[in-house]
Amino acid sequence: MSGYPILPWFATIMGESFVLTWLYNRTSGSILVTSLFHIAFNAWSVVLGVDSFGALAVVEAALVAGLIAYEGPALGWRRQGMCR
Repeated sequence: MSGYPILPWFATIMGESFVLTWLYNRTSGSILVTSLFHIAFNAWSVVLGVDSFGALAVVEAALVAGLIAYEGPALGWRRQGMCR
């Protein structure tokens, strides 16, 4: 772990956290679906031979940007009816 560059590693972790949290919330708390996505993402990077955290950070950033573009304002932490 000490050999990894810190900024791409951090960007990858933050992007994956964002995506997995969004997926968990959109599937009404399904840990199975979230875990399967996590496994698929890890397998995908191994199959394609992506062992660079920089490349993974770019993929995660694109995924996060796509989610933000798709969800728009509905992506906020507080939604109508959730706060009392």
